[in-house]
Amino acid sequence: MKKIYYFIFYVLFIFWEKVSVPKFFSAFKAGLSLNILEMFVYYSILYIYCIINDVKINFSLENPIIFIPCGIIFLLNTILFDFSNEWKIYIDKYETLPYRIKFFYFSVVWVIIIVIIISFFTLDSIKNSQLYP
Repeated sequence: MKKIYYFIFYVLFIFWEKVSVPKFFSAFKAGLSLNILEMFVYYSILYIYCIINDVKINFSLENPIIFIPCGIIFLLNTILFDFSNEWKIYIDKYETLPYRIKFFYFSVVWVIIIVIIISFFTLDSIKNSQLYP
């Protein structure tokens, strides 16, 4: 599971290395992107729970259901990527993978990222629409 997590970070790291004009802070941008993806997964699960059980959850800033998970997600990623250099070892390992395997893994990771983003915004629109009372 740890290797998968670091590979997703690696894919985002490579993405930010190629896309951003200044080539610095790519690790920070990849970590922030990973935080956002994790929050999308968390809130998608909450939306599904609300829709299935017909429960209304107040998503205001005063509700601890927002602060506690976000704090845990940011704390976990800060410990894993900012205070630890283990991710650099994994990036070196992933750089040496054969092209075909790396291409396959990259494709799988991008499909997962796109599915997470689409499901979050779809569930958000369902929750906020007239279909959900």
